[in-house]
Amino acid sequence: MEPATKKPRRVENEDVAYALVEFANGVPGSFEISRVAAGYKHGLAVRIFGTRGSLAYDQERFNELRVYRNEDPAGRRGFRTILAGPEHEHYRAFCPAPGHGLGINDLKVIEARNLLVAIDRRTSDPRAPGAQPDFHEGARVQAVIDAIERSHAVGQWVAIATAPGVEA
Repeated sequence: MEPATKKPRRVENEDVAYALVEFANGVPGSFEISRVAAGYKHGLAVRIFGTRGSLAYDQERFNELRVYRNEDPAGRRGFRTILAGPEHEHYRAFCPAPGHGLGINDLKVIEARNLLVAIDRRTSDPRAPGAQPDFHEGARVQAVIDAIERSHAVGQWVAIATAPGVEA
């Protein structure tokens, strides 16, 4: 944080953004982005709410997944934390015993490995084992960002435009 004696500068990017979305299958969603949210170091979080329960992931708690199941008995409902362990793909290559967390450096090794596997398999199918994002995936992400900006500008829902040869 800069000292208060510094002269304020013009900000040319958004500090906070919210977007309501509707996925191709009709499911509603939302994105919330803030680069000024106090208290977070790397608060990349994903929360998925469904008819059978919820999942919550926060990169600040990298080795944990929180799960809520509606089917649990009423007196037992609540989020459970699943800790990463050797039963989970990639983890066992770094640590054969549960309870020891992986770190960001381990994640980078896993990403590099998956990139090399994808190159070796010559696949751009994001569902293929070891697949990594490619330029087409980047174009799809940019199309979503562009649609959010267009929606804000016109004040209504807009469809995602796609570049030639790139599926939404």
